[in-house]
Amino acid sequence: MKHKTNSGFTIIEMLVALVIFSALLSVTLVGFQQGINSWKRSLKGLSEQQYLLKREQWFYPLFEQAIAAEYIYPEGVLGVYFEGNTEQMQFVSGSPILTGPGRNAGIEMRVHKEGNTEQLQYRQKFNADIQRGFNWDREKWYTLVKDMKQIQFEYLAGVHLPSWGMISGLAPEQQQYYRDSPAWISTFKGKEEESLPHQVAIIFTTEKNKHIRWEFSVTYNSDALAPMFGN
Repeated sequence: MKHKTNSGFTIIEMLVALVIFSALLSVTLVGFQQGINSWKRSLKGLSEQQYLLKREQWFYPLFEQAIAAEYIYPEGVLGVYFEGNTEQMQFVSGSPILTGPGRNAGIEMRVHKEGNTEQLQYRQKFNADIQRGFNWDREKWYTLVKDMKQIQFEYLAGVHLPSWGMISGLAPEQQQYYRDSPAWISTFKGKEEESLPHQVAIIFTTEKNKHIRWEFSVTYNSDALAPMFGN
């Protein structure tokens, strides 16, 4: 008499199949998780890029409508107003970031240290009077860019020759304001340069040591009306 053959799986075969299935599932899940992480990183990178791009757009009209009219300085000297170094700058613009074009305002920007990072901060003041000096006491600072390893400003100064003589004949402290070809400099004084800078650069170093450089053209001849206390 023949015995009926059992066509089912043995316990050993089931265990082997389970081990293989678990291994395949583990590999699949690891790959899936890596894909999710990669997607999240790409989204974060895109978000940071969009974040910086949006803020960069704010600065174009600000600098393009910088006021080139002459002002009376406290000592009674006429001159255009723009003062800046690597960490701070002041000027007057017809298109402030917070309110847009239509009304002139004094502008101040600075690099502010916050822990181990640096921020780009901004404030503005309407009815700025260069002759009397700015009073910023009530003006609030706004953080426009944050979480940077380093931020600094640079200025493209144009050709500036003395009205008589040669640059080498000027006093050493005055020679820095004169040049026979455009140059990027770290300190700019409009009164001494007798002009606004050609361009302003804002340079960022991210926490991942990525370098980002924004460059903005500055309009020499402003369409805005000269202030009543100017020339």
